[in-house]
Amino acid sequence: MNKLGDKREDGYIFKNYVNHKNGSRYGAWASPESFAKQYGADFFERREARFIKRKAKEASRAQWHKHMDYLASLSADERAARDKMILETWQKEYRNKNEKRIKELNKQSYEKNKGSELFKERRREAARRHYNKVNAERIAKLDAVRKAKAAEKEAKRIVREGILAEVARKKAERELAKSLRPPRVVLTDEQRKERRRDEKRNYKHRRRAILRGQVAKATPKEIREAMVKAKGKCFYCGGKFSKLTVDHVVPIAKGGSHTLDNLVFACHACNSEKRDLPANEFGGKFGLLIV
Repeated sequence: MNKLGDKREDGYIFKNYVNHKNGSRYGAWASPESFAKQYGADFFERREARFIKRKAKEASRAQWHKHMDYLASLSADERAARDKMILETWQKEYRNKNEKRIKELNKQSYEKNKGSELFKERRREAARRHYNKVNAERIAKLDAVRKAKAAEKEAKRIVREGILAEVARKKAERELAKSLRPPRVVLTDEQRKERRRDEKRNYKHRRRAILRGQVAKATPKEIREAMVKAKGKCFYCGGKFSKLTVDHVVPIAKGGSHTLDNLVFACHACNSEKRDLPANEFGGKFGLLIV
């Protein structure tokens, strides 16, 4: 099927199709002069220009679709970085092209708003942004050092808190142990002298038992506690006395030991009379049967 502008071998140019009355259809051809007169002498140049424009438009559309596919393949972070780079490039080019105009506008704006607090705050903010951008590497290093110091400080604080907690725990344990201890008894001078005498007597008893190869484990404190349990009652005569003496059931001279199970408490008279007799032998006098 022929189109407008198609050329025939004889030089005629196709114009259009004409419908005949009998229903047939035929093509109308015109000579170059007639065609140029009807459609203009630059018809073929205009058609070529339209063809080139259409091809360029199709290529542009294909390029646009390709570009959109590329954008769709980018992640959100990559797209944001690309947009930022494009914006910075455009701003840089704009500043380079309009450097004098920008300086003049900045000067006019400064003269107009230099007394405004909002203008001063914006200038300070711009100065801060510029400083942060110029010194980004130095600021990053300082932030890293600051974070390291903060982490070290936090670690020391945790260690210090642990130490303080341990000290507090030990202090609480000491306070608890102190509260559980029996109340301290303040002795008089006479009581201190009596205790020194008891320690001296116990030392003599221990020494005698050790020299004879016997066991000597009784301490002054244990003897005092046992004497308190005796409640001032003489083991032999049963009398009540303010002061009792230590007596060995089996005398040390007869092979007895200086231990609590071999000790009784007697009055001074009974102890003096008993001397080195066994307790069962001396106790028979008072009707005592000691096994």
